[in-house]
Amino acid sequence: MFHTEHCVTIDAPVEVVYNVLADVEGYAKLFPPTQEVIMLEEGADYQIAKLVVDVSGQIQSWTTRRDLDASNRIIRYQQIQTAPLMEQMGGEWRCFPLREKQTQLVLTHDFAPRAAVDGLVLGKYTPEQAEAMVRGAVEHNSVADLAAVKQEAERRFQRVTAVSGD
Repeated sequence: MFHTEHCVTIDAPVEVVYNVLADVEGYAKLFPPTQEVIMLEEGADYQIAKLVVDVSGQIQSWTTRRDLDASNRIIRYQQIQTAPLMEQMGGEWRCFPLREKQTQLVLTHDFAPRAAVDGLVLGKYTPEQAEAMVRGAVEHNSVADLAAVKQEAERRFQRVTAVSGD
């Protein structure tokens, strides 16, 4: 099992950042690799959605359960139907207020590549290749996703600030 943690400072209040992340159906507009999000089930504090994503030039899909903790501004996610190379994938989006109008956003991943069968993963990759591909995709996408959330949250906050005159 691997663990990664990435973070970014965002010039927007924590509520704005959390609201960007809580809108899973907006991910297709927010994250360019995301082609489609299909909400399968939703309650007051959870979402189950199917994501169709371009991962390193290959269209893949998975189903994720997201548990939303609005009071603590944490979204925990777990793939319940994993991407092809993943045995397990989960983690958290955590939003921490730094100042009144600034947020520290932390994204964690806990993941394991699919195990090899007869020496190969999915019949075509060595375990080392599969691990390198998965780790590379997690690293690349984490950096890109944090940048996209930062850009969108700051855009929303600037728009509200301009309208209200704050």
